[in-house]
Amino acid sequence: MQAENELLYEKYYNTYYKKPEIDEKGKQIYRIVGIKKGIPCGLEKANLIIRRENAVDVVKDVAKIIIEL
Repeated sequence: MQAENELLYEKYYNTYYKKPEIDEKGKQIYRIVGIKKGIPCGLEKANLIIRRENAVDVVKDVAKIIIEL
């Protein structure tokens, strides 16, 4: 089903990547960057799971997610 939807709505799909950055405390973090599907990017792909809770999106703006290591 997911593959069918991806083919049908391909122009609306983004691929998300991890962009390494250093925060204000000097720690390495990764900012999630969304790029239109099909545009090449040299960054590592990010695998995200976004779920819904009570029919409300838990994560509303994926671009603001920061993963700290």
